[in-house]
Amino acid sequence: MFLWTELIYSAPLRRYLLTVGYGHSRAWGMFDAPEPWGPWTTAFHTEDWDLGESTHGYRLPTKWISADGKTMWLLFSGLKQYDAFCVRRMQIETNAH
Repeated sequence: MFLWTELIYSAPLRRYLLTVGYGHSRAWGMFDAPEPWGPWTTAFHTEDWDLGESTHGYRLPTKWISADGKTMWLLFSGLKQYDAFCVRRMQIETNAH
C-alpha cells in the first residue's frame, strides 16, 4: 500500500523527483525522470532505514533544495517518537560530467 506520494521538479537538476512511502513501515523510495511521465529510474530505495520506528509522509520541499540541486531536505513524520516535524539533510550524487 502506498501511503504517500509526491512529485516535484528540481530545476537545478532538471529532473522530476518522486518520493513514495510504503504503508506505515520504514520502506520508502525516491525515483527520478527527465519528464513527469518517465522513464523513471530508482534514485534511492530502502526497506528499513536507520530510524527505529515507522515513518511516513516523505516530502521534498522545493524551497529547501540548494542552488546546485545537490543538497536537499527530506521532511517526514511518523509514529510514536517520530510523530513530529522531522527533517533530514540529503546529498545527491549525479552522473553528470
